[in-house]
Amino acid sequence: MGLHLISDAEMYDRIRDGCRGKRLALGLTQSELARRSGLSLRTIKKFELGDSINLMSLMKIMRALGEFNRFEALVPVVEASPRQQFLTANAPTSRRPRRAKL
Repeated sequence: MGLHLISDAEMYDRIRDGCRGKRLALGLTQSELARRSGLSLRTIKKFELGDSINLMSLMKIMRALGEFNRFEALVPVVEASPRQQFLTANAPTSRRPRRAKL
């Protein structure tokens, strides 16, 4: 089944189960994950029990589990427009031009 066909709640459950599985595979306790992520033990327990947590907390958990790179696909690469590239390439330097001697 494609991911676009599952509910938000099911996706959350999959993410939560994946994080819990990774924690266990790494041999980490909930307390160790809390320490590594900078979150409270209560937040880790809350997450693993299925309660919602905010995105910042999820990112901290993913980083602590070594899975932060999974967010890369969500971050668009913003390239400068051709106009901005031209302006940057032709921007005057910070040096003042020398005055001509008379």
